[in-house]
Amino acid sequence: MGDLRGALMRNWPEYNKKLIQRAEIYIEEGLVEKCKKELKKLNKKKEGKPFQYANCLIKILAIVKIKYLLSYRGTIGLLGSFAKILCSQIKIPDYSVLFRRMNNLELDLYETTSDLTEPLFISIDGSGLRADQGGSWIQKRFGRKKKRYLKIIFAVDIKSKRIIELAVTTDKTHENKRFRGIVRRASSKHTLDKVAADPGFDDFRNYELLHRKKIRAAIKPKNNSNPHYNWPRYDKRKLYRQKQVLLYQKYSYKTWKQKTGYNYRTLSESVFSAFKANYGEGVYSKKFRYARQEVLWKAYTYNLSR
Repeated sequence: MGDLRGALMRNWPEYNKKLIQRAEIYIEEGLVEKCKKELKKLNKKKEGKPFQYANCLIKILAIVKIKYLLSYRGTIGLLGSFAKILCSQIKIPDYSVLFRRMNNLELDLYETTSDLTEPLFISIDGSGLRADQGGSWIQKRFGRKKKRYLKIIFAVDIKSKRIIELAVTTDKTHENKRFRGIVRRASSKHTLDKVAADPGFDDFRNYELLHRKKIRAAIKPKNNSNPHYNWPRYDKRKLYRQKQVLLYQKYSYKTWKQKTGYNYRTLSESVFSAFKANYGEGVYSKKFRYARQEVLWKAYTYNLSR
């Protein structure tokens, strides 16, 4: 009944427009001239063989590859066919050049979120991606008992549902160790108003950092938290977490999450769901360095579709 009611209340023209927008690729006017200018700038004072392909062209090829789940050779074949028909002035690189340039290009998510000028309410959460695509036969043949996973931690803007900052680690590293780095990088480019996170990030050092940067915290304390244990007179850095624990125990859970805005944290889970639905639940790269760059490219492409 709830699904039917939601379907009837949905603005279908707007919803259809968003679905179409997800498959669009923005190619600005004057691409050829922009590539020529960028190449000239890249090759200025460069020693050795000059660059033949501009970064803007590599980004377009990478976005097409990620968005439509193509291989490197498939991407070159598809774009090469269109280049012959639409714009023969653009030279398409081969797959090995595309691989090297994609994995060595410095990406900045701020390019896709620079229009967010208001103070942001972000949610930080983590999920997993398969790093080993081998099936049961591979495990039986080569004796692999456990599949490898990568952990991805996203800082998601609640309003626009775009990925503001991210971190990629192995499954041996706890997500909480990347919280403070994400907050520092995100706050250096955006004005943060509030940060929401689950009990896995309930650490006094996280509260201390948020207080120092004047960011409100909406982190759920662990259920067994004792506000009177190790009282802050022994360690003043724990004062900010103790205040949050007292506030959490003062109200019911429903009232507390409404007052702090913690109920909006679940929106980050919907971003993970959309991210995996569009780009798969694993990474095809074998080395960690390339896998991290692959996740960054996927997040970059995801933001452009929002």
